[in-house]
Amino acid sequence: MILFALSLTVILGIGALVIDLGVLRNNRQILANAVDAGALAAGTKLPVTGAAGTTALEALVQQTLDANYPGGLIKGANKDYTISYECLIGTISGQAAYWRDVPTVCVPYQGVGTTQLSAASFAGAGASRHAPCRPDLGDTCNTALIQASAITRFAIGPVVGVPSGSTGTLTASACSGPCGAAPGSPDDVVLVMDRTGSMSGYIPGIQGGAYNVMSVFNPALQRIALGTIGPADGNAADPAADNPVTCPKNSSSNWVSPPAALSDSMVLGVEGNGNYTDTSALARWVPVGFSGTDTAPFWSLSDPAARGHREAYSSGGAVPTNSTLYKAISCLWAVTGSTDLASPMRMAASYLSASGRAGVPKAIIFETDGNPNRNGLGNGLLPCSAAYAEALAAKGAGIEVFTLQYGSAQTCSSNDTGWTANQLLQNMASPDVVGGPSHYLFVPKTTDYTAITQAFTKIAYAITQGSNHLVTLNAQPFITSISPATGPFTGGTAITVTGSSFLGVTKVTVGGQNAAFSVNSDTSLTVVAPGGTKGSGADVIASSPGGSSPIVPADVFTYQ
Repeated sequence: MILFALSLTVILGIGALVIDLGVLRNNRQILANAVDAGALAAGTKLPVTGAAGTTALEALVQQTLDANYPGGLIKGANKDYTISYECLIGTISGQAAYWRDVPTVCVPYQGVGTTQLSAASFAGAGASRHAPCRPDLGDTCNTALIQASAITRFAIGPVVGVPSGSTGTLTASACSGPCGAAPGSPDDVVLVMDRTGSMSGYIPGIQGGAYNVMSVFNPALQRIALGTIGPADGNAADPAADNPVTCPKNSSSNWVSPPAALSDSMVLGVEGNGNYTDTSALARWVPVGFSGTDTAPFWSLSDPAARGHREAYSSGGAVPTNSTLYKAISCLWAVTGSTDLASPMRMAASYLSASGRAGVPKAIIFETDGNPNRNGLGNGLLPCSAAYAEALAAKGAGIEVFTLQYGSAQTCSSNDTGWTANQLLQNMASPDVVGGPSHYLFVPKTTDYTAITQAFTKIAYAITQGSNHLVTLNAQPFITSISPATGPFTGGTAITVTGSSFLGVTKVTVGGQNAAFSVNSDTSLTVVAPGGTKGSGADVIASSPGGSSPIVPADVFTYQ
């Protein structure tokens, strides 16, 4: 009986180990999925600023976590989860931070506790930098960090004195829009800008937004063409005739009327010709063809549909003022005339289909401030119906459509769809995800152009990076080489380690032994080898909040 009792204890202990720990492991995976879902739900509310936005985001996160984890997670005195915020920006060419992203996408002043941001305000390594952010205190934050843990009650464990186990803390982060990384995939984009009479006084806002799009995009990957509402004038079919364009600016001009220095022969399709029903010339609706620096053919004088400009419209986030695209955008001014949305939508889609690169994703950024009151296509449809039909055809051709409404809601002319202008533009836009909200942004019309330029920037990043995705705030270090790779077994060799994501490294080991080190840059550190066994090889491993560098042949230091 004594032996049986002792054996039973062992059997129950093994049962607890197998059954209860299996349940705990399963619950941990369920919680990991729930935390990911919660972070992605938070991403739909990003960027966020102010108490109201924070409350809405956190209510959605709690609802999502409760729906995805058995029994739910309670946020109260004994929190099962926490929500914090970060400002995530990028890096460029070895610089400490990509300042173009501040304050365009996030402003972490309160989180950092300073009114003067510096490189030291941002932690992280690799392609991104991040700083604490406080939306409840007025910061604008583009990243939400969800951390959660849960207790699993054991079924057999209490018999052996172990009533429960913890999943441990699981973490997920989501970011929306600009999230540190540079554009990494090619895209062909037509940027359509409204220059009708109602835009008088607001042209500088969309010009600034267009320049932001150029700064986000990489000319080696993204091609940009310029479209207009209404149609343009001038001869843009011949790229050679476009090159000498000049558009002198002066502080007294509000760009409602043409500067005196311009003439028809100098203008890249920015002077209205008054003919709002002529769609025969593609150049009148897409006056500036693709700009970029990739190697594929851009244009041919014998093929006007393939016109374009092999030029760097931006360089490392800076926009050169001598590029054809910049000059054309700077020459925009508002002209009196009807608003035809159907024709430019058709022409933008046609240009992408005719001149876009094979296999490259295509998009239209369609900015307008009002409802259409003319259909220049001559197909018998009323203006709103015609615009919707053309957007539907573009999306059907695989083109991603972003609509940006710059101004207040109006009713469609003749109310031919029963929609407001807001609803029309929402329906013209592509969906963010199947069954989800659309690629539609609304910005109130104001001469404070901050919101409209940020909206253009958000769309540019959505095209190149996606609108909402999980991110890793701390990059994992990686070692690509060490020099020298050999040294005396007595130790003392200063080893230069080359790789990536070294900023924030907290520990370096050589053959499992802690070693003195110093970080030189994000791609270089120096470590002093401790003593070792003669003839043996020792892996050099760098560790940071992002993890430890993986073991690779290039990290082996051999003792001699």
